[in-house]
Amino acid sequence: MGPDVTGMADLLRVRDGNYAGDLLLAAVVRLDLLSVLNDDPPTLEELCERNGLAYRPADVLCTLLRAMGLVEPGPVLRPTELARACLVRGAPFDLRPYLASGASRPTCLEQVTLLRTGQPAAWTGGGVGVWPHDPAFGEFLSGAQARFRAVGPPLVDLLADLPVTAVLDVSGSDVFAKLIAERDLDVIVDPLQPNNLLSDYPEGYDVHLLSHVLHCWSERQARRIIGRCYDALPPGGWIIDHDTHLNADKTGPLPVAQYSALLLYATEGQCWSVAEVAGFLTDAGFIDVHERPCGPDRTAVIARKPGHHRP
Repeated sequence: MGPDVTGMADLLRVRDGNYAGDLLLAAVVRLDLLSVLNDDPPTLEELCERNGLAYRPADVLCTLLRAMGLVEPGPVLRPTELARACLVRGAPFDLRPYLASGASRPTCLEQVTLLRTGQPAAWTGGGVGVWPHDPAFGEFLSGAQARFRAVGPPLVDLLADLPVTAVLDVSGSDVFAKLIAERDLDVIVDPLQPNNLLSDYPEGYDVHLLSHVLHCWSERQARRIIGRCYDALPPGGWIIDHDTHLNADKTGPLPVAQYSALLLYATEGQCWSVAEVAGFLTDAGFIDVHERPCGPDRTAVIARKPGHHRP
């Protein structure tokens, strides 16, 4: 029996949720956006147009607000009773002056710029912009190996359930290959080199594994990566997107919405919803798209290329 890791998700969230508070403070205190929503509830597109916000950060922010119970579900961004009571002008329990004491942090001020420009800020933990195509990304990926090992066992269980023999690990990690070896499964796992992520992928694999890959990229690039997988996979081959996915209506889960704020700050991407990933996959030609729980705050979106694989 392995160690009891019941609280592991909480440990991962310490880092993953780091920037959500600053994004909220920027919106509530610096831009007073909850008052804006309360005065004339807009759609996301209208919010961006009226207030000079970039779409990607506004999308991440509104997902966070829904997940925190501050904006009602649906396309119209209508503040909830809690938000109207605490976070808008004239509220009976207006907490904005109290929250203002935390809104002068450098990262909070950077979030204001990010909301307006959509450009990732500097990664303060390493002093460089950790973009997936930046040379420093290889060093960042090396530091993420512990996370891969922590969240990997449920993914190995999933691979064990599929009729596969060779996996291309598009994430570029060697951790999943080691986890497979520890289970004595008759499956070969080869990592793709990080600097080859935007190149054509090698053939000869019946599964392409994308673990924590798509959330670093814009929608355009995420679709390109999935398209490369489709082109290289044989008929009947599988693709697995293992990641922190939002639910279909982008109302949570809260830890994933908080993590999306970190990705917004540091990369070109964000946490994609299950519905968005399913759309990327079906548009590329994949079929039989379905979701499976796969580790703390993680799910796997799985799909298959049409046809029958011939070894």
